[in-house]
Amino acid sequence: MVRLIFCIVFFLLLCGCATDEKGDICEEKDNPCDDNGDQSATCSLTETHYVCACSEGFSFDGVSCKRLFPNARSRHAMAYDNNRLRLVMMGGGTGYSIYYGDTWEWEGNMNLWFSFAPGVAPSERSRPAMVFDKKRGKAVLYGGGNASKKYMSDTWEWDGANWAERTMSGGNPPARHAHAMAYDEANERTILFGGIVCGSDDCTYYSDTWAWDGETWTHMACNTPGSRDFHAMAYDSARGRIVLFGGREDGKYDRDETWEWTGSDWVSVSTGTTPAARRYHAMAFDSNRQRTVLFGGANEDSDELNETWEWDGASWIKMNPDQSPLPRVGHAMVYDDTRKRVLLFGGYSDDTNTLLGDFWEWDGTNWAEIK
Repeated sequence: MVRLIFCIVFFLLLCGCATDEKGDICEEKDNPCDDNGDQSATCSLTETHYVCACSEGFSFDGVSCKRLFPNARSRHAMAYDNNRLRLVMMGGGTGYSIYYGDTWEWEGNMNLWFSFAPGVAPSERSRPAMVFDKKRGKAVLYGGGNASKKYMSDTWEWDGANWAERTMSGGNPPARHAHAMAYDEANERTILFGGIVCGSDDCTYYSDTWAWDGETWTHMACNTPGSRDFHAMAYDSARGRIVLFGGREDGKYDRDETWEWTGSDWVSVSTGTTPAARRYHAMAFDSNRQRTVLFGGANEDSDELNETWEWDGASWIKMNPDQSPLPRVGHAMVYDDTRKRVLLFGGYSDDTNTLLGDFWEWDGTNWAEIK
C-alpha cells in the first residue's frame, strides 16, 4: 500500500512556484513534484500552494520527490528475505559515537529503498548479526553493542512490517557483539558462533556455538574453531554446510582458517591456497554459481583490502574483476536470490577516513555500483 507523504510548499515564499496566466502548474507537461520521470509523485493545487504526494520509496526535498537512500554506515547487519524478495538492513553506525536503530529494505527490481519506523524495534546498536529463517519466513537478529558499551543478549524477529522481541523460558547466548550467524537450511535453525564483550578492564572472547529453532536457543556441545570475533559465516546450500573464514582469535591473532559446520560439529578444512588472514570482512553464498563469496576486511598489518575470493567447497579462488569497491571494513553482504547477485553495502575506510554509503553487486565476474 502506497504511503503518502504530504509536503506543503508555499509558492512565492519557499520555492517561487506559482500559477500564472497559462493555467494550473500541476497540469503542465512536467510535474513539479517529480523529477524522476517514473511517476513517483502526484501534484494537486489549492489556492495558495501545491501538494506533493510521494510514492513509497521517495521523500520530498522541498522541490520534488527523491529516492530514499540509507545513511552511510558500517558494522550493520543485513539479511535477504527470500519470501518477500527484499534485502533487510538494521543498525550500524558512523563510528563510536553515533549508532543507528533504523530498519531498511531494498527491492531490486524497482531499485528502491524503503524506510520503516515500527513502534517497537531493536535499540540502536552496531555489530549485531542477522539471518533469514526460511522455514518461518522471518529475519532473526541477535546481539550487538551501543555507544555506552552496553552489549545486548536480545533476540528479535522481523516479518516485513513489525519487529517482535522473542523471550524464552530457557537460556540464551550471553550478551556479545562482533559474532556471526548463518541459517542452516538443512536443519532449519540459525547457528551463532563467537563474539566479544569488553568491560572497563578486560574482554571476554567467545568460542561457543548456539542454535535457534524459533522457540529456544540451544548451546551446542561440539568442537570449536577457538575464540573468534570479526569473522564471517555463510551457508552453502549446495553442500548443506556453513562456511566460516578468518576473524581474530583471543583479540590478538588474525586467522586464515576455513571451518565448516556439518549440522552438528565444526570441522577444519584444508584448503591449499587461501585468502590472507583477516578480520572485519563479509561473505555471502551465491546459490546460482554454488560459490561462497568473500570481500574486503583488514589484514594483520591493519591494511584494508578490496580482494574478492570465492570458495567452491574444495578451493579458494582469487577473482580478478575489472573494477571493485574501495578497500573497506565493517561492510555487509547478502545474496539476492531473485536477481542472482551478491549485494554489498557500506563499510568504513581507515585509509581515507571515510564512512561509506555505496551499494554494489557482484555477478561472478565483475562488481558494479548500484545507484
